[in-house]
Amino acid sequence: QMAGETVGQAEKTELDASFLKLFGDVDITRNWTDKLIKQVEVVIQPNPSKSHFSGVSTIYYVRGRSVGWTDTEILGQSFVDAGQELGPGTNYGAALTKAGETHKQLGTSEKEYIHVVSKDFLGPLHKFLDNDVAIIARERKALEAKRLDLDTLRSKLKRCTDEEEKQKAQAQFDHQAETTKILLEGLKSTHVSHLACLHHYVDAKAKYHEDCLQKLKTLQQDL
Repeated sequence: QMAGETVGQAEKTELDASFLKLFGDVDITRNWTDKLIKQVEVVIQPNPSKSHFSGVSTIYYVRGRSVGWTDTEILGQSFVDAGQELGPGTNYGAALTKAGETHKQLGTSEKEYIHVVSKDFLGPLHKFLDNDVAIIARERKALEAKRLDLDTLRSKLKRCTDEEEKQKAQAQFDHQAETTKILLEGLKSTHVSHLACLHHYVDAKAKYHEDCLQKLKTLQQDL
């Protein structure tokens, strides 16, 4: 049947335009969700080449797992160590120590930001790709199989194949089409959910930067 369709020698049951648009919308959403996840993870994950400081691993995990030292915390510890060795009783040494403690606090804020983004933004988007998209792909494949079965029987019907068998195939195709369409129409609620996730992401980022700004202003005054 498929070979015949390829060379234009067999009839093919076509889905209506609204159905095809739903498939297109899902594909676009899937592609952009994948790209957005990757870009956000690039922003909140450290450079893997900067993975060690004094034997401390700085590996991040952004899908609900633990987060190691941030680059900012490592810099903070460097400031503290330098201040201690240069002399905490000197102006420079004391300033380095203060700068170090502040940067370690900034690193703590960064980890909290990463945790929130991972949980409230990346997590739901990953779930959409891992679960919803996978289910839709499975049902889409099943729909194509039912369509091929139906069109195969239609071709055979021209050579006096049992009409009852064709009607059964049509019913199975219609049922699968309805099941698939219901899943596709769920994309609207997915967009609403992802919009809420975007709000969580922006709120977390704003809070993180506000917190960092306040800590740095305090450091400015202390220095």
